[in-house]
Amino acid sequence: MIDWALVGQRARTSGPKTVAPKTLEAYAGQYGDRRITLEQGTLVYQRRGPRLRLVPLTDTLFGVEGADSFRIEFTVKGGKAIELVGLYGDGRREPSARVQ
Repeated sequence: MIDWALVGQRARTSGPKTVAPKTLEAYAGQYGDRRITLEQGTLVYQRRGPRLRLVPLTDTLFGVEGADSFRIEFTVKGGKAIELVGLYGDGRREPSARVQ
């Protein structure tokens, strides 16, 4: 919980991190029932319901606009995202393997 708060505080203090466009492109794809698209230089997340903008906190960790208790982390291997992990403020982790 402390780490969660520290990462959020750092992002608020220093502003969103800049992630290279090529890296963002590597994250776009389908992960189980979760879809990540790249739109006008920004990643967008959708599972069920509304599409939500992702805000970079690190190169692989993203906050979800409008959802303070939910974040997305990408597992990268060989320069390609192979998994998306939904992280919740209560410590839950929901991994979704990349299918496309």
